[in-house]
Amino acid sequence: MTEIDEGKVNVTKHYTVDQSVYCIEHALKKTMNSFYFFRGFPEQTQTKFLYTRVAMAISCVFLMLTILYYCCSNEKQTVFGKTLISYCTASFMAFLVLCYLAFDDTRPEAGSPICTGLAFFLLYSTLTIFTWMNVMCIDIYWTFGSSKSFSSRQHRSKELKRFVLYSLYAWGSPLVVTAIPLIFYHLDVLPPSIQVIINEKKCLLYKGDGNYAQFLFSTMALALLEICNLILFVRTTIYCLKVKREISKMNDTHALKGERRQKLNKFRDRFGLLLKLFLIMGVSFLFEVVSTFFDFKKNSTTAVVETIWDTFNCLQGLFIFVIFLVKRRILKKFEQKVGLTRLRKFSLVSSAMTQTSSLPTISKQ
Repeated sequence: MTEIDEGKVNVTKHYTVDQSVYCIEHALKKTMNSFYFFRGFPEQTQTKFLYTRVAMAISCVFLMLTILYYCCSNEKQTVFGKTLISYCTASFMAFLVLCYLAFDDTRPEAGSPICTGLAFFLLYSTLTIFTWMNVMCIDIYWTFGSSKSFSSRQHRSKELKRFVLYSLYAWGSPLVVTAIPLIFYHLDVLPPSIQVIINEKKCLLYKGDGNYAQFLFSTMALALLEICNLILFVRTTIYCLKVKREISKMNDTHALKGERRQKLNKFRDRFGLLLKLFLIMGVSFLFEVVSTFFDFKKNSTTAVVETIWDTFNCLQGLFIFVIFLVKRRILKKFEQKVGLTRLRKFSLVSSAMTQTSSLPTISKQ
């Protein structure tokens, strides 16, 4: 058995064929365009996927906790609460599929319709994560980035109508984008460099040297959404600074000025939450773009960097939970609901009574 190295056949090294060590994979490079035997490194692979499996499972748990909280709270009645629930649902779908595919004993058979279906479903759910993030950026700009929406309170029916339009866009447009590579996958009419191929070992869209289908049909669409989000953030920030200057210069009554400042603080806090989420997603997306053109498995140092970064990306569910739920206001509400506040007060009163009763009494002479 010969080993293939960077497109050249190395006949000096011989290995025993073992199913756990070798795999057959379609290679598409300048000098390679066929199926070849490749030698894997089980130790490195198992170490990397051990971390990512645990990280994805953690993300699923914390995403479910975030969804349950917002479904049970009054936030679900607002457009922001509905969009956040939808965003977390899309993220949960993607991480659930990835977690399912991360285990060899549960992964469907290579080349099966289930494997192909999961690959395109994962593409769809990934696109919906970014479209719902785009919706939250549009909504924060729509409700705060114009003086009309800032000064007038929209009716609940109008908010419901707006959320329906958001849902049609966020759930519908990824269907269209996913349908395009799905059609080309079955037609097989594209040139080899952009031909849609399923990595049957991982049940994902193939991403390798010489093939840019995943970059064309997935990365490019996500890049457009990220650029759109960046523009909305910049414009909203400019308007936020403008309103802040107007409030400091206005000569209205103290009550009216305080009301406008309260609205500004509310939207600024929400904008800060979205900005943190945008930065985490942006850094993660940037690494995915770099990994499209650079093979991190070339040496041990970059392989460790890839393992660390993949684990970081798989913990996004935990980051979402921390950003939107680990806040003083929400923690106080949680304490009140579970009775921790009353329990603490009761403990303090009991402690005070105990200390009082233990004081020595002075008898009258």
